[in-house]
Amino acid sequence: TWFTSHWWGESVLAFIRCCERHAELRKLKPDEAGYWVCGYANRQHDLGADLSIDPSESSFSKALMRADGAVLILDERATAFSRIWCDFEMYTVIRTPGKMLDIATIDAGEAYVL
Repeated sequence: TWFTSHWWGESVLAFIRCCERHAELRKLKPDEAGYWVCGYANRQHDLGADLSIDPSESSFSKALMRADGAVLILDERATAFSRIWCDFEMYTVIRTPGKMLDIATIDAGEAYVL
């Protein structure tokens, strides 16, 4: 399972293309490729139930700890780096031994994993 870190400003199609390219490069079988996406995994109508004062107790952090690694999906402006939750997610991945970090982006409709 891979955790996705992104800012929700990219198109859904770009997001999907990045995940598909990532799965391809990581040689994940279609029935085994799992991606944690906060918008679909959290209770959006009651997000406070998934958050606490300590971010390490959040559903985001728990999902990151269970994932093999994270895929940071960047737009052409790298907007995710200006979002505090994305920064927290990247910090968590970088400080956790054994967690992998991949970066994906779209250019002219083509997905790339850096």
